[in-house]
Amino acid sequence: MNAQPARADPPEDADRQFCCSMSTSILRLVRGQGGEQAVAVLLERAASRRSPAYLEDANNWISLDEAYALMDAAVEVSGDPHFARRAGEETVRQHAGTQVATLLRSLGSVEACMQTIAQAS
Repeated sequence: MNAQPARADPPEDADRQFCCSMSTSILRLVRGQGGEQAVAVLLERAASRRSPAYLEDANNWISLDEAYALMDAAVEVSGDPHFARRAGEETVRQHAGTQVATLLRSLGSVEACMQTIAQAS
């Protein structure tokens, strides 16, 4: 039984679970409330090794663990227990007038949207 040692760095695919459109919203809200200093505190508390520029580029991806850590840290930094809802609202706003919004509206309901996301995943 030859156990392989744990990797210090996870494979790149392990970090590709969440598109950075969500982290963009988190950073935008935290920055709006407390400026760049609050963003630095957020990243430190989330133990994120990413730069704000990386997290604000919707073409980039992060792991599920990092997404949770960012959200938990944002709740803590903002002091807002409803921060996740505000981040979701901000994400929807950032897609207003785009093909993403048109696609989501074409599904007809939140339930249909969630079902489609689950099927696509």
